[in-house]
Amino acid sequence: MALPDTPDDIMSAKELANLLGRELVQAKGRILGLEKQLQDKNRALKQLQAKQPDKRAPRIPDNVAELQKEIDRYKETEAKLQNKVKGLKGQVAQMVDKDKKIKSLKDQVANLRSQQERAREEAERSKTMYIEEKQIREELLKTIEGKEKSTGKWDDILSTMAALPFCSARPEHRTLAPVAKVGVQLCQYLRSDPRTREYADAILFMPGQMTWCPSARGHHHALAFAPTHIFDTQSRRWEKKIVMEQLFGRTLELFFQEKTDVLYAGTYKCLRLKSSKIDSWPGSEIEGLLPYNMAGIALSDDFTNAPCSSVHKSTISKLYHDRVLPLECMGLQCVGFKQEFYESLVARHHSNLPAKRRRQSENVIERSADKKTRR
Repeated sequence: MALPDTPDDIMSAKELANLLGRELVQAKGRILGLEKQLQDKNRALKQLQAKQPDKRAPRIPDNVAELQKEIDRYKETEAKLQNKVKGLKGQVAQMVDKDKKIKSLKDQVANLRSQQERAREEAERSKTMYIEEKQIREELLKTIEGKEKSTGKWDDILSTMAALPFCSARPEHRTLAPVAKVGVQLCQYLRSDPRTREYADAILFMPGQMTWCPSARGHHHALAFAPTHIFDTQSRRWEKKIVMEQLFGRTLELFFQEKTDVLYAGTYKCLRLKSSKIDSWPGSEIEGLLPYNMAGIALSDDFTNAPCSSVHKSTISKLYHDRVLPLECMGLQCVGFKQEFYESLVARHHSNLPAKRRRQSENVIERSADKKTRR
């Protein structure tokens, strides 16, 4: 029997089940009545036999036998009705379940359509914003700093950094051990340990904004990048703000990110480069430099944590990647390496590691100590 597909069919099936149920109740009542009559007649026969024990047992009246047959027929009818009611109840349950599934699928389709519409709207907003920012950029280049474009070139910056002397106190880059995990608040982390507390306010950590200068001797000097302007989403204007201005000339302890670890690089001096402003993104091949991180810094502080900031970050990130927005570049010259500070950080970090990782960290500390002794 095919299952009904409409609510009307479900109601009809329920009504039929109710009708059969009523017939079943009536049949049960009739059976009970007939069984009572049969019991009364059997009782009368027994009483008659008790009064006439020596006489031949009286013949059972025909109507009693007929009554027994009628009871048997009603019981058979009752069994059939029970099977029908059971089958109909099962069908109704299946129909209700099917109806629920159809409703759930309709809700899912509606939800997907809503998501699709929101995605389309976000794409339109992102596209519109990209066009607007590109126009603003063109106006910016015409009006800022005497309507002159900056002349900084990537090759010139690399040449300047390559001419800086190497610091012999710094260990080879590949031997540096992790000092913390990504996500730790470095300033608070350093303040919580008496051995490192004095350096808490003199550190530099710029994940996604730093890259190592290419060198045959390995990673040593580095470059840091920041936006030259901050985008105010309220006024929809770019405002000049040299983020790294306060860093120029300072000597800080540099940390960098490598996969899920934070490492100590050494003591670095922040240099103001002659050609610090560059018009174009250095290129996707520059390790450690992420347009998305730069976009987050370029948004004004009151908007960075807004719910829809990811859309604006993606748009501004594309503006950097497409070489529409300029960058400020700062040189990081290695001038020293605080060995005791480094060893304290490594020891603290490795104490929380599993046994195997802890042994590896101890080997790094021993090698560093041997190198210090030889010097």
